[in-house]
Amino acid sequence: MRLVVLQPPYPAEGTEAAASGCQKWMIEALRKVEGDVDLVVLPEYATVPGLGEREQILRYSPGQGERFLSDVAEWAGDRGAWVAVGTVVEDGERLLNRVVLIDRVGETVYAYDKVHLTEAESDGLGMSA
Repeated sequence: MRLVVLQPPYPAEGTEAAASGCQKWMIEALRKVEGDVDLVVLPEYATVPGLGEREQILRYSPGQGERFLSDVAEWAGDRGAWVAVGTVVEDGERLLNRVVLIDRVGETVYAYDKVHLTEAESDGLGMSA
């Protein structure tokens, strides 16, 4: 099994522009992966990297975050690789820290919501388990 783990330099600025730049880095890193790969692991919060305010996340995730996830799924399907990616999703009134598993054809086949949240996630961001 060939595993690739991508850990970008996370943006310190906490801006949407910095988050977009981080996602661009991850997509470019995926495109540079050579040879056959079975599984790629992207970090927690990959759909909203560096954003630390609930309002920012709610504004960014539905548009740019979902586009990023779609680009990752397209890459997975094109390369025939599995990808695990950390996301933040809104589910009704709840904000969830979720990892999704994308299969070799680019379909999301599994999702797991983090149940042991940090204080910053539960109190600061108002996430639910």
